[in-house]
Amino acid sequence: MRKLIVEISDTLHDSLKKTAAMNSVTIKEIVITLIDNFLEKQKSRPITNTGFCGKWKDERSAKQIINDIKTHRKWMIEQPGKTKKM
Repeated sequence: MRKLIVEISDTLHDSLKKTAAMNSVTIKEIVITLIDNFLEKQKSRPITNTGFCGKWKDERSAKQIINDIKTHRKWMIEQPGKTKKM
C-alpha cells in the first residue's frame, strides 16, 4: 500500500474534517472515494488532445538525428562576428 501526502489549505482541511465527522467517515475514506470516482469517470471519457500527433519512426541514433537537425538549422550554428542570443 502506498501513501499520498497532499498539502491543502487550512480552510479546505477544516471543511473536509467537519464533513467527514458529520457523515461518520474518515477523511481518508472521502479522499479515496473522490479519487476512485474521478478515475472511473476518466475511463469513459474519450482521449482528446494528448499533445502527441503520431509516431516517429527513424532508424538513426539520437546523436545522428541531432547532428542532422543542427546542420539544417542555421540559427543553431555560431556565425563569425555574431553572438548567440538566449
